[in-house]
Amino acid sequence: MLKINSPLVEVCFTIFRLKQLYRRGWLRSGIPQDRCESVADHILGVTMLAMIYADIYHPDLDQVKLLRMALIHDIGEIFAGDITPDDPISKGEKYILEKASITRIFSPLQLEREYLKIWEEYERGDSPEALLIRQIDKLEMVIQAIIYEKQENINLNEFYHSARSYLSDPLMIDIFTRLENLR
Repeated sequence: MLKINSPLVEVCFTIFRLKQLYRRGWLRSGIPQDRCESVADHILGVTMLAMIYADIYHPDLDQVKLLRMALIHDIGEIFAGDITPDDPISKGEKYILEKASITRIFSPLQLEREYLKIWEEYERGDSPEALLIRQIDKLEMVIQAIIYEKQENINLNEFYHSARSYLSDPLMIDIFTRLENLR
């Protein structure tokens, strides 16, 4: 890794690795790497969807917490990797790897406790903001699946089935159904 005498710059270089960490589920499904969504792309999509959805349907939520959670939700993949449900790693092991990754990323700035708190809240799903981000994470995947089905002329049913099982908000389910009808 490039070493600069600035912890902030070094953390930025570390975070920017997400731009070249491709989503393995898409790669396994045959999406060429040159058109594959990166984890950074995914985080941007989740964050934008969360902001817009919350502004329209949930202005009562803590918007700062919501957006921070959207930005942090997959950041642990920098060192843990993009672990998919098909990987032979338990949820507990994945949690440990991602938690260690977040600690490693942000400890040079002494922000690891603050950011771990946000990430752990997301992982537990024990706040309205966390529940919304967990569902938007899956909705973003469905939107990306539709794009890939059109571009690559392939069937990505497994991603729809996976996403649907996470949705509980009636409006989110309605949006999912409308998206599925676009296929």
